[in-house]
Amino acid sequence: MKLLPLAVGFVLAASAFQSAAASKPDLPSTVSWTAFAAGTSGYNQAVALGNVMREDIGTAMRVVPGETDVARLVPVRQGRIDFAASGAGSYFAQEGVLDFARPDLGPQNLRLVAMNMADAHMGVVTRGDSGVRTLRDLRGKRVAYVAGTPSLNTIMKATLAYADLTWDDVERVEVPGFKAAMDGILQGRIDGAILTAASGFATQIEATSGGIHWPQYPQDDDAAWKRLHSVAPFLVKHTGTSGAGVDPNGSEGLGQPLPLLASYADKDEDLVYNMTKALFHYYDQYKDAAPGAEGWALERQVFDWGMPFHPGAIRYYKEAGVWTDDLDEMNADLISRQEIIQQAWSAFRSGSDSSGDDFERRWLAARAKALEDAGREPVWR
Repeated sequence: MKLLPLAVGFVLAASAFQSAAASKPDLPSTVSWTAFAAGTSGYNQAVALGNVMREDIGTAMRVVPGETDVARLVPVRQGRIDFAASGAGSYFAQEGVLDFARPDLGPQNLRLVAMNMADAHMGVVTRGDSGVRTLRDLRGKRVAYVAGTPSLNTIMKATLAYADLTWDDVERVEVPGFKAAMDGILQGRIDGAILTAASGFATQIEATSGGIHWPQYPQDDDAAWKRLHSVAPFLVKHTGTSGAGVDPNGSEGLGQPLPLLASYADKDEDLVYNMTKALFHYYDQYKDAAPGAEGWALERQVFDWGMPFHPGAIRYYKEAGVWTDDLDEMNADLISRQEIIQQAWSAFRSGSDSSGDDFERRWLAARAKALEDAGREPVWR
């Protein structure tokens, strides 16, 4: 076979992608996502995309709000919903830790589709009249603990570690869901909770009599960041420039994909491919329709975040010319990590009593041993 000159090959590849990108996504009459609570940035972004798809190709987007990570993922696992627009909870689910270290859940065989890396600040939100100016001021304050949402609780735990604090140093206020945490801030019953500044709740807090305040996470405090990463290795340094009450010159906070779109490994490849395509095909039409939606841009995708991508999504990224052979190797390695954890779960469940308060402790010990035996870092023990 006669090989084409390299430059000609690139031109033909780019031309092929432009042709494929120009064609419309081929989606069924209805697709469904779970998302964060109504009024959050993630929910509003899903609705904005859905509005565009309905007008252009007649596909209705059903967006089902879920108060917790478990509530957002279980309907997808059951096949009742196609995709979950969640947060770091998807990472905890693949690892089988925190709220997923339960007999009825365990490690989940999840695959990424895409992620939102927006300009908005993320971190602890407080009212301006709470008395919290720095993260260390959280000592003795009322801090939200959201039931069934390990992502938010782990970020808060990491934030406390950044400030050299623990849950024992604050008044932990347990609430049944994310909206309840925001209501607590709005009503002055809670002093601190995790939020992204693109959320509609941030706008509501800014409008209160106390106003809104975002304590900073200075990026040059290496010791503080080391403590934070010992709790939440998935968080990165991030300078936010948008959102309610955020300094447009830059606010030092936390970074993570929020939301990230995921499904299960057995989800139909063509459906995932076309959903991925829709996110980028319609990007210019919905990116300004909801706060933070600009974070879905193709150039903002992070492929080495710690979870494997779905083959349907990879097919699109290869067409777009942004997926490499090295990423194929990395993705295979991430799938291998999942398999180690899932095999450890199967072995543990086959010989384990599900009763007893020490179920989680015993599972985490079995999980850590399996990963260590395979030369992997457990992170959670």
